[in-house]
Amino acid sequence: LKFAVMDCPDLDDLFGGDEEGSAAAGKAAPHPALLCTVKSLVEEVWPRAASEIRSSCEAQPDAANWVEWLDEALAALQQANWARCGSEAGRVRDQAWKELLRLGSWKRPCDREVFMLAELLSALSANARGDAVAAVRHADGAFVFAAAGPFRDAALLFVRWLDDEARSQRAAVAQEPLGMAAFPPGPPLSVERPTQPAAMEN
Repeated sequence: LKFAVMDCPDLDDLFGGDEEGSAAAGKAAPHPALLCTVKSLVEEVWPRAASEIRSSCEAQPDAANWVEWLDEALAALQQANWARCGSEAGRVRDQAWKELLRLGSWKRPCDREVFMLAELLSALSANARGDAVAAVRHADGAFVFAAAGPFRDAALLFVRWLDDEARSQRAAVAQEPLGMAAFPPGPPLSVERPTQPAAMEN
């Protein structure tokens, strides 16, 4: 699995350059340093992790879906389809989290790695869409389970780059009129509206 990745520059060398480049391109994009970091991590981890998951599908059939969904997320990343990238990565994250809750722990290192990859892809997608709050939240999700090494370094990079912007976005939401903040236009797409109770018979 190889990505066509630019040479990874130091984050400080990129300050101020990404906004102008994205505007010129006329479309959303994550910060180049974050994109480069996640792509490099995917190249390092995903082929091995995917192979380990496929080899154990008889014992854990649902895990085969994780590979399919994460591959879909990576294909969307290559196409700069950030909404789909985030959606497919979110499916992996949700199922891996349910597995953790069901078993009490991940039984293999690759399960934890898949969860962290999904979190970082979700963070990258959120950054591309301009949602720094969600990006930092997903990076935090990877950081919590990361030992010292590339996953933790990647998560910290997201926080370093986006924390100020996330704070600004939270402050802007807090300053909205009470009615708008307390009662948004509708529920999240993942939340079903409650059904109306049947009328009681006399």
